Amino acid sequence: MNSMEMKLVRLVAAVGAGLWLARLVFSTKARREVDAAMQEIDATSFKGVDGPEYQQRIRDEWEQHR
Repeated sequence: MNSMEMKLVRLVAAVGAGLWLARLVFSTKARREVDAAMQEIDATSFKGVDGPEYQQRIRDEWEQHR
C-alpha cells in the first residue's frame, strides 16, 4: 500500500472508532434515561391511575414539555 492508501485506511479506522464511541455514549445516556423512568414508575402507585389527579398531572407534565 502506498502512503495515500495508508492515510485513507487510518482515516476510515478513526471514523469507525469515533462512531463506535458515540454509539456507546448514546446508549449509556439512553440507558440512564430509561432507568430513571423505570424508577419513577416503580415509585408511583398504580392505584388511581385513571383518577382525575393522575390525569391532571399528566396534562401538566405534557404542557411543561411542549
